[in-house]
Amino acid sequence: MPALTAALKDEDIATRENAVLALAKIGPEAKEAVPALGKLLLEETTTRRMRVQIVTTLGDFGVVAKPAVPDMIQAFADEKLEKELQDVQKVGALNNLMKEGFQKEGVTLTLDIVRSNVLKKVDKEFQDKNVEALHKIGKVTVPFLTKRLGDGNTFVRWGSMKTLALFGPQAKAAAQSLYFYGRQEPVAEIKKDAEKAWKKVTNQL
Repeated sequence: MPALTAALKDEDIATRENAVLALAKIGPEAKEAVPALGKLLLEETTTRRMRVQIVTTLGDFGVVAKPAVPDMIQAFADEKLEKELQDVQKVGALNNLMKEGFQKEGVTLTLDIVRSNVLKKVDKEFQDKNVEALHKIGKVTVPFLTKRLGDGNTFVRWGSMKTLALFGPQAKAAAQSLYFYGRQEPVAEIKKDAEKAWKKVTNQL
């Protein structure tokens, strides 16, 4: 296993691809390689074919691949990488992993939640559950929640603000965007929540 994990960091692309394929054949018993697979997913030199194989492999590993979930979330949050991984979305590898590894208090984290599609739901109770779910993933969600503060959909903006507020100072990187989009927000109630979120992330509440 150490040899295959080391091969994931090799400069030669073919060597890395072969290592990913070998780990896929081994299955969950190759869990020691999970962190390295997660990092390889985000490498600029990683090919589209390799990324698809990595996510599929991690999905097949199931709950033992949990340490790589933040890297997978980051990949799906990146517009370029998300486009490359569209085929994986169809087979649901990430959904399977997140359902197994992040089901807490009746809230199941799925790919839709990661992509914030569910924040478009009008039902407030349902949206609040998914805001809670995004918060439970951890502060790795902060960068792409920040991007969604300027979304054209009212509920995506609102849900993003609510989630960032839950992080408090951990989401300090979003302060400038919260201030900017809060001032531009046309809906009074959301504007008020944006101000509260800004105060929480800047530790003024």
